[in-house]
Amino acid sequence: MINSFRGETIPMKKHIAAVLCAGLLFGLAAASGIAAKDVIPKDIRKAMEAGLAESQPTRTDIPFTFREPIIMPGPQQAVYAYLVMNIKNADLGYAPLPGTPKLQAEGHVYVRLYLIENGRAGKIVNENDIPAAFEVDPDGYDPEASDWYAFGYPLLAGDYLAATALVSADGARVGIQYSRFSIPDPAGFTDRLDTSTILVMKNFERVESPEPPPVIHRGLLAWSVARITPCLSKTIKVGQPLDFFFYVFGVRPDDAGKCNLQVDFQVDKLTRESDIDGAKTPLFLKDWSWERTPEGGSIEAKGELKNMTGEALSGVEAVVNFFDRENKYISHAGCRIEPEPLSPAGTASFRLVQKDDPLIENATVDFKNAAGDVIAKASLIETALRFDTQTFQSPLISLPLPLKQTFEVRTGDKVEYKKEDLSRGRYVLIIRMLDKMSGLKGEEKIEFTVE
Repeated sequence: MINSFRGETIPMKKHIAAVLCAGLLFGLAAASGIAAKDVIPKDIRKAMEAGLAESQPTRTDIPFTFREPIIMPGPQQAVYAYLVMNIKNADLGYAPLPGTPKLQAEGHVYVRLYLIENGRAGKIVNENDIPAAFEVDPDGYDPEASDWYAFGYPLLAGDYLAATALVSADGARVGIQYSRFSIPDPAGFTDRLDTSTILVMKNFERVESPEPPPVIHRGLLAWSVARITPCLSKTIKVGQPLDFFFYVFGVRPDDAGKCNLQVDFQVDKLTRESDIDGAKTPLFLKDWSWERTPEGGSIEAKGELKNMTGEALSGVEAVVNFFDRENKYISHAGCRIEPEPLSPAGTASFRLVQKDDPLIENATVDFKNAAGDVIAKASLIETALRFDTQTFQSPLISLPLPLKQTFEVRTGDKVEYKKEDLSRGRYVLIIRMLDKMSGLKGEEKIEFTVE
């Protein structure tokens, strides 16, 4: 019996790429104003400047930390940058909101944005007083829990330092932090394709008009006429699709403004050695690869594995199964591992060379014992899903990947297919991009968790 995954189709979601692209970009252009300077109270400004040189806060009454900034496409040659803060509920001082069942926290977020020059804060390019008012339901409210808050604005390419102060409504409590980040030049991707931050989405909504930036929100991004609720932990439930959103920089449109962007999606499962129960999974495949030999005419497969049991394993054979582009079975070949036997907790390797077949495009490896039975294994990285190539006419991409595996089960001459939800675990999404107009390529990877 041979199990192999097949190429999966993707139900295309058109609501962003086809319907919203023009509206999103128009909204960004309309929302690209820069605020005036000298809006930060003098005492707060002095406290922010006091720790600027070493990026060491002088006030920590309201503790908070910065996450990695979120980068999105912006108007013209600008890029939209979001600063994302983690703040504990109790530190924001949520209290009952009179006349409602809600809890509310109020205050101000003061931001001064510098260009970094010669490694230090240089020219001030922006200064903002952002009023902040957040409401939460008391049911499920945990004062010890943290949430994330984000604000953003369009910026030109460069290296920046943001000095940020959180101030309570009465001005008594102040928290200051500093964040360094870089903005890419959208016109600078002349030799490769790259992407904005790849967001795993919980929800996407369109509003009538964009908010003038910057506006701070709890748990969502206000981007043009879109309200995006991402899952920053990149965690989804078994049976849910991986719904994501990103923009591809460097794509060259034709004279009519249409793109010819081809994207391949692949999902690999990640396994830590510490995750493995040797009683259920005797072997851990630490690494393996296959390739056509440089001189041609042959295929070489090799790898390394570890015995996860407390007993020696004898007569272990590595069996490499070969498939065509559509993952239809072609042939297999086997070889013994070395050393033999494989000692308890010991490692071994294998190397196989066989005649090439031009139809071979994919391969998997199994291990069998002396009786010919397949030995259960786990792999450090193992391909779980590979999807059919998708073509996009816009660099703005949003779609749900259905995380269901289709297995081809062969028993003698009998072939059956079965579908299963991707199991719990850690995975990596690999995105391979090709601009058919320019020939430019790019690859991105994001890790996510299914629980």
